[in-house]
Amino acid sequence: NDEIERLQEEIARQDQIIAQFEQMQATFGAATPPAVVQGLADARAARDQAASDLAALGGTTATVTPMPTPATPAPAIAAPIEAAASAPGTAPIAPSPAGPRLVIVEGGQVLKLPTDKSEITVGREDPVSNIFPEVDMTAFGGEAGGVSRQHARLTQSNGQWMIIDLNSTNYTRVDGTRLEPNVAMPLRDGMRIQFGRIAAIFHL
Repeated sequence: NDEIERLQEEIARQDQIIAQFEQMQATFGAATPPAVVQGLADARAARDQAASDLAALGGTTATVTPMPTPATPAPAIAAPIEAAASAPGTAPIAPSPAGPRLVIVEGGQVLKLPTDKSEITVGREDPVSNIFPEVDMTAFGGEAGGVSRQHARLTQSNGQWMIIDLNSTNYTRVDGTRLEPNVAMPLRDGMRIQFGRIAAIFHL
């Protein structure tokens, strides 16, 4: 049954998101950002709903339960990037540069993030409005992909990177979770960030 299979996949996906949020909660302790707490609650609710729907269809979560290990899905997310980076004609990109960077999912382009700034704006350049973001998504289909001129801000302090949605039109998502505007979300290596419809993998 396609619906049972879809629900099992949804439960596995929510398990992965829950595991990531729980890791962040363990890292930040009492200082856990509200977006993480809310994201964890939303993911648990979504998983419970999917499990309930699955039970109603007579399916079982037995095949899904062993999957909460966050280490398992991570390579699956990274694999297309590595494959794209080592595709014919782009081999020189394969050894990714060290340091903080965004790797565009469609095409595998690497955008190095400036380390001499504590705040980095991601968006689209607009000379008329005098907007020149440090990370310009125009060349990667930013306009068609729904990237706002000032879409999101990356910040770093003592090695900890955070991302803040700047009330963008088409939202910012981290590992599938939509960010509330102007609420900082901690980033870890390998997280998938979506600016509108343009997706990138964050690497340290």
